Amino acid sequence: MKPTTEILLSAAFALTPPENWNQGRLGLDRDGVYVEPTSRLAVSWCALGAIDAAGGNRKELTTIAAVSALANVIPRDADEGARWAVARFNNTHAHAEVLDALYRAAEIAESA
Repeated sequence: MKPTTEILLSAAFALTPPENWNQGRLGLDRDGVYVEPTSRLAVSWCALGAIDAAGGNRKELTTIAAVSALANVIPRDADEGARWAVARFNNTHAHAEVLDALYRAAEIAESA
């Protein structure tokens, strides 16, 4: 399995229970307080935070590739950056739609 695919599937797995998903914050602890998505205290993530956590660092090339892969399967403006597009999509769509997009992106990444 390709690294981008692994990150996308790990993010989807982390977000599968609805209580592990949030809108508006990269990571939250069990009290609903913001934490870095890679923190061991994080129990809830937005799609972007889950990708960052699965990739280990938002600046890693494989994490950037995973964010770009997800951004490529969601509607976005031509001048909208990948991270912003993913955050906007997460914050304006339902849990099931976010998971579906993650799985579609993983499928495309694996076949590329």
